[in-house]
Amino acid sequence: MPKFSSTYQPSQQSRTRALVFVYGTLLSGCGNHHVLEMDPTYRLIGRGSIRAQMFTAHWGYPHIKFSRNNKHRVVGEVYDVDRKLLYGSLDRLEGYSRQRASQGSCLYFRKKVTVLLKPEDDRTQVQTFVYEAGNYLKDRSELIPSGDWKKAKAVRSNSVLLPKV
Repeated sequence: MPKFSSTYQPSQQSRTRALVFVYGTLLSGCGNHHVLEMDPTYRLIGRGSIRAQMFTAHWGYPHIKFSRNNKHRVVGEVYDVDRKLLYGSLDRLEGYSRQRASQGSCLYFRKKVTVLLKPEDDRTQVQTFVYEAGNYLKDRSELIPSGDWKKAKAVRSNSVLLPKV
């Protein structure tokens, strides 16, 4: 698990670094986290939430749709990564390209979002990149009301394994 950076200051961002909010398979301990580890200088800035709703397509593709309702929250982690990783491996993983985005045909779209870092009473906010679902995924989705991918996967695993009484 990556080490939490308690000394992060937003002004430390540069042209070579970017913040990215992850909420699904890129989370620590999940199947695609190794992509973040391709950047030897990546670091966990903190855990937080964004105003969005979480969905899944067949329990393999978690995705979000931004919301205006502050009650809709998706939880995740914020990482500081090399921009080459963001524009390369992460964009490829998420099916994003500028060309396809201009045509509206990406699997996910890379967007900027404000993340409220925890502890929530601190009200620290940072601007990050995040991948939001494209239309293909939005039309084939099941809502995850908790907005928490790890929690939803654990609940689903337990309910599938437990015998019906």
